[in-house]
Amino acid sequence: MNQSMKRGILLETLTDYQRRTGFMWDSLPHAGGFHTSPGLNAKATPDGRLLPFYGDTVIFTLPPEMIRWLTSVQDDLYAACGDYLAQRLLPETFHITLHDLQNSPNGWPSGLPGNQKRARLLLQAARETLPPEVIVRSNCVFSMAGTSVVMGFEPAQDSDCRVLMSLYRAFQQIRPLNYPLTLHATLAYYRPGGYDQVECALLRDALDQLGRERREWRLRLSELHY
Repeated sequence: MNQSMKRGILLETLTDYQRRTGFMWDSLPHAGGFHTSPGLNAKATPDGRLLPFYGDTVIFTLPPEMIRWLTSVQDDLYAACGDYLAQRLLPETFHITLHDLQNSPNGWPSGLPGNQKRARLLLQAARETLPPEVIVRSNCVFSMAGTSVVMGFEPAQDSDCRVLMSLYRAFQQIRPLNYPLTLHATLAYYRPGGYDQVECALLRDALDQLGRERREWRLRLSELHY
């Protein structure tokens, strides 16, 4: 990705974000099946057991009422297509990722102490200079990168988008990512493997029906954590 593209991603307006993330609304193929991402094999076994996975990230922890709502969506998801999903993620682990840093399936990455020090300084600066909260709006449940089923979100207003893009840009200083911010909360991982046309259609129908009531939620910068 060239530098001009990176700058464009980091300076997205709300309209830009909505245009780019339109894939949320139609995230699985209409014909044929699909195969999960090879990277999923580091997180789950073919029979759905979650594997140890190590790393660090910057996340918004969520208010209790938001966790309860996501849990109800997760319940409906597993009722509709649980045979294709890995073991459940615990509701208390639900979060919205702002920026991933390092990860590994084989133990703690070596750069974590330095990341932690820099992240804490950036978090302190953000809380001192940016508005105390942002508002996000839920979109829909969608298939994310061939690995997981997630609830997607967007900034509620341009002002919220500016704050979130500013935060994302700040943490790019620690570990630059080559993909833009796509707000989401992971509800489940797939079981690794291939899904045929019938199975894919069942998954697509379930995703089309879940979580379509759009809701707004306040995320406080005091609940943004390394």
